[in-house]
Amino acid sequence: MLRKEDITGLILAGGKGSRVNGNDKGLMLYLGRPLIEQQIEWLRPQVSTIIISANRNLDYYATLGYPVVSDSNDEFRGPMHGVFQAIKKCSSHYLYVHPVDMPNLPDNLIHSICAVLFRVKVTDPNNERLSFYLKSKQREHYLSMLISANLVEELKEFLTNGGNRVRDFHQTIASLAVALDLPESAFLNLNHSREY
Repeated sequence: MLRKEDITGLILAGGKGSRVNGNDKGLMLYLGRPLIEQQIEWLRPQVSTIIISANRNLDYYATLGYPVVSDSNDEFRGPMHGVFQAIKKCSSHYLYVHPVDMPNLPDNLIHSICAVLFRVKVTDPNNERLSFYLKSKQREHYLSMLISANLVEELKEFLTNGGNRVRDFHQTIASLAVALDLPESAFLNLNHSREY
């Protein structure tokens, strides 16, 4: 079974913030505190270390005490580019990817994912899947994923060939959907300024 020592957490905070008037979501206040600080607090007990993907306000993110990665240019190229920059620096076996604007997931989320994967391996010892994403009863949540650091070359090839959509990458590498019986409200994205 995967342990927290096997997993690095990636917080994705590198988007354009087009739905929140161009603001940097990681710095936006939610319940009186910047989202990035709350998400570090949520993720830290579940993983060995954390990487932050950001494309603005890099000096601020650097003060939080974790490595910060950025896209290779200023074009806000999408979340998979942030994942690629992080997976290149990942020193653990797996990378758990977490969008900065999802504050409602349970505190034991990654442990629950690992427990499901353990059961999968017990029932199907030949299952060699290296990437997993979450789903609720209503839909898939492709960006909430656990991905092996060994897939760095596959991700590089996907991006080099013009791939960009998270769902397409999962289909390319035959990721496994993991259902944790969570309500859709647990996956709430804070996508509008009025929600802060």
